[in-house]
Amino acid sequence: MNRRVTLTALAFILLASCGSNKDAEAIAQRYIHKYGYDVSYEDWKGHEYPGQVVTTLKNGVTVSESFEEGRLHGPRTVTYPHSQTLNQLEVYSKGELKRRVTYSVRGVPSMEELFTSPTETKVTTWYHSGSPRSQEDFVGSILISAEYYNPQNEVESRIEEGSGQKTVRNIYGDLLSKEVVRNTETVYLEEFHANGTPKLIASFENGDLEGKRQEFAYTGEPLVVEYYHNGLLEGIVTKFQNGCKYEEIPYKQGVKHGIAKRFVDGETVIEETNWAYNKRHGSSIIYIDGVAKTSWFFQGAKVSKPRFDDLNGRLEMLASND
Repeated sequence: MNRRVTLTALAFILLASCGSNKDAEAIAQRYIHKYGYDVSYEDWKGHEYPGQVVTTLKNGVTVSESFEEGRLHGPRTVTYPHSQTLNQLEVYSKGELKRRVTYSVRGVPSMEELFTSPTETKVTTWYHSGSPRSQEDFVGSILISAEYYNPQNEVESRIEEGSGQKTVRNIYGDLLSKEVVRNTETVYLEEFHANGTPKLIASFENGDLEGKRQEFAYTGEPLVVEYYHNGLLEGIVTKFQNGCKYEEIPYKQGVKHGIAKRFVDGETVIEETNWAYNKRHGSSIIYIDGVAKTSWFFQGAKVSKPRFDDLNGRLEMLASND
């Protein structure tokens, strides 16, 4: 981050903070010397004065940046649109970002990031009330240690030496998720609806989905049940409507393979379709008022029954000769 700030670089900084769109266009800019007097852009650029650049954007955001020897040095602030309330505060030392604080629209800190070294970051978050929500220590993007607090300011979970439980709540205290972390990797995850009922339950191994994965409706009824191996769907995927099973889809190594079924009222089969490696292959039967209507497919293409038998016989012969 030790770089000289040209007008082009300054524009990139502004866009990164305020969004790359027309609302982030600068409509006014002041160059203020360290001793308090304004200078022209040409003087500022030519002499690399210490001081501030204050930029007003089209969307009403004000960005104030401190420079020394052409590098960000000291505070850099970004306000909310048409307000003096801070949205973000950053502190630089000779071009290196040392601290970043994000504020709510009420001006209360919601998150602070301390960049204690090029690889280590300490992140603190707060509830809407101002009480602490979490404290996390990262090395790079890897979470090493943490404490998570409930709205009563009690520690409800911890991570130590890369293992433990991570509890995620929003700024109002609503429970969003729980993660079990082992050796810096998530091995179990629960997500929750606003009423506290489970939304998703999943397990992981080596960073990939492994085993059973479930999704639930706000009412607690099941929506989807899946099975994974090495991050790929493996086995029967079951889908539900109003708590009743309406579809079963077989998977093998991440692709549809086997007989897929659709149901009425969770029990009565109304459709059966054969799949082979993600293509319809074989019969597809639809039951209408108890009468079966059958279509045939060969590797995804609709064919007649005699044509299927002919092509499939050739395919089996080729396979037996391999």
